[in-house]
Amino acid sequence: MPERRTTCLWCEEPMEQNRMGAPKLFCSPSCRGKNRFDKNREKLLGACKEYREKNKTLIASRARKLRRKNKQRVMGIIGNECAKCGRKYPQCVFDLHHKDSSLKTVRSGIFLIYSWEFIEKEIPNLELVCANCHRILHNKETAE
Repeated sequence: MPERRTTCLWCEEPMEQNRMGAPKLFCSPSCRGKNRFDKNREKLLGACKEYREKNKTLIASRARKLRRKNKQRVMGIIGNECAKCGRKYPQCVFDLHHKDSSLKTVRSGIFLIYSWEFIEKEIPNLELVCANCHRILHNKETAE
């Protein structure tokens, strides 16, 4: 009779037998799923790539909507006037500027598509500036 398996095939953690006493291969559904992904990795990644290729405009429009929504939420917290010149403009004119660039976790242009929990952590380091003031700020930074 073959020896019964006592460790998970994926994570090698010790595991118990199932209720019927039959040997199990995986300790959890999570490990079973990881094993399936690993076996079919190329096929699954190909399907994901194919989906992205077919739905580029849909994916881009969802990202745009999410960016606008998150920017509006940030503006609701920070305010709706420029931190440098004090003027009020429409949302499309404002940029989010990191006060301390060393505390930046990701590139500014893409961070608005992250989860709201992630963005909330960034808010204390952000200020709302109009596009003109933002260009002046960065020109001063590069000139120094």
